[in-house]
Amino acid sequence: MAGRMAGRMAGCALIPFQCRPDRTGSGRHQPGRDGLQQAGVASCAHLVMVYAARPGESIARHDTGKEESMPRFRSLKTHLRALLASAEWEEHLDEIVALPGKGAVGPLLSSLLLGGEAKWRAVVALGRVVARIADANMEDARIIMRRLMWHMNEESGNIGWGIPEAFGEILACHPRLADEYHRILVSYVRETGKDDNYCDHAPLRRGVYWAIGRLAQERPDLPGFVETATPALLAGLADCDLPARGTAAWALGVLATPAALSALPTLGDLRTCDAPVEHFERGRLLLCTVGELAQCAAQRIEAHCPPASGNAMPEADAKGTAA
Repeated sequence: MAGRMAGRMAGCALIPFQCRPDRTGSGRHQPGRDGLQQAGVASCAHLVMVYAARPGESIARHDTGKEESMPRFRSLKTHLRALLASAEWEEHLDEIVALPGKGAVGPLLSSLLLGGEAKWRAVVALGRVVARIADANMEDARIIMRRLMWHMNEESGNIGWGIPEAFGEILACHPRLADEYHRILVSYVRETGKDDNYCDHAPLRRGVYWAIGRLAQERPDLPGFVETATPALLAGLADCDLPARGTAAWALGVLATPAALSALPTLGDLRTCDAPVEHFERGRLLLCTVGELAQCAAQRIEAHCPPASGNAMPEADAKGTAA
């Protein structure tokens, strides 16, 4: 059994998993004015703008299920969910992206509430849809980004299920949006002890750590990103929520910067943690453990940045990795 587990961890093998995330807890987060300014947002007025629809434009609510009352919205939502539920869902992404205007955004946001694979597939679709919108009109895309920020705000009355993941996927799909909003994304897991944007709800922090890792996969050379994200991820290894620790470890491994070498002893300690984590990567929803994510992160960091002797993982860990 131990040998089989070691081999599984050595190859970073993860198994497909379907589940609905825990929906308990208040899940509400209230970014303060100082935190917003630090993140690059001048005032809360920027967030409130998301409720102001343009003439003739309606807004689908993400939180309460009170979607647009128009039959077209319900019909489109049903159609999109059927496409994303298909085994060939990735082949339908071009069809979804090709839908005119911003009509797909509301139905896809409502799909984030479904959890499991449905949520993650909606995240992928939102990334591509908003990137297409940004290519056509950056201000329209910015309005959508402010709308996501509003859903992360306690004043909205929402629990932002899936919002951080969608935020990160959008940034991963569009360089200009990544440049403008990556600091805001990181601010949700950067605790300053002051009036900041830090998310108090653990499932949202997991989503933010995943979003940082996803952005790192696509845009590791984004100016200022590594310098902003690395300290937040290092701090995330001590998060009070074990799945959040595992996801922060994974994201740190994706960045694999020299600064991450200091985390190798902590990653070695996490290797034995068997707390389960829902993780999405390469189009698949996976069930893994905190230890497996930490092990994979350590392997990536050591491969990209050979550690000094003082930072190397314990010899037993190295043998387990090579098994």
